[in-house]
Amino acid sequence: MKALRLLPLAALLTLSAPVFAGPVDVTARPVPAHNDAGRTTWDAQSNLDVLGRYLKRLGTEFLRPDQVLKIEILDVDLAGTDIGGGRPRVITGGADWPKIRLRYTLETPGQPVRSGEELVQDMNYTRGLTGVRNDPLHYEKRMLRAWFRERFANV
Repeated sequence: MKALRLLPLAALLTLSAPVFAGPVDVTARPVPAHNDAGRTTWDAQSNLDVLGRYLKRLGTEFLRPDQVLKIEILDVDLAGTDIGGGRPRVITGGADWPKIRLRYTLETPGQPVRSGEELVQDMNYTRGLTGVRNDPLHYEKRMLRAWFRERFANV
């Protein structure tokens, strides 16, 4: 009964709360355009979705609310080698480091628009192993976090 009395208040708060879509809009090229985004089409699309959500989350950490960042994921080459058979990717620390090509545009009121296209890569991806090791995209996320902080924090 008490919960029913709080229902109108909850509805009012929900309706009056601002809708915050986040300062980052992320799009990605279709899966076939990517070098190595995943083992299957479904796997690749899932990885692109995860990376897109992660970039949006980084925006809430590093961007000001009045900034708008648009990112297009052009190409993904995940760390390691896919050996197939449903087995995890093989990480040897060799030449198959994570690489993601991005195009971005940052709009900040009162400042010129910043835009560019970059190949974000981490050749030292096996060093300094921090983060969640059971996350299959932890190398890519760590690399994107460093890039995002370097490019957009305090701009």
